[in-house]
Amino acid sequence: MKMILTIAACLIVSAATYGQDASKPAEAPGNMQAPPSLYAIKKPEVIHSVEALSSDAAKRDHLSGTVLVGLIVDAQGNPQNVHILKSVRQDLDDSAINAVKQYKFKPATKHGTPIAVQLSLY
Repeated sequence: MKMILTIAACLIVSAATYGQDASKPAEAPGNMQAPPSLYAIKKPEVIHSVEALSSDAAKRDHLSGTVLVGLIVDAQGNPQNVHILKSVRQDLDDSAINAVKQYKFKPATKHGTPIAVQLSLY
């Protein structure tokens, strides 16, 4: 029986993009008020993922769980600053980090331009 650590491709994009000022609204012609620039942001999409597998120790201990991983997806779609937000156990956390570091994303965009964003995977 193959035990797999759960890392679903559920993306939670932070309200503010990494290194961007989301508090400034986009400019609009005339008296029209443009929506905040946050609305012009498209979230990143996972285009390649790797399963995080349970360690032998976790299998022996009949342990499984969901690790919450935080990261920055850079403007090229690469994971950066991969870290644990919710831990299960060190060996499972390490497996999750190693898997997410191998992910590839279609980068987030703001008005069509690729940008870096913070997000969480679980």
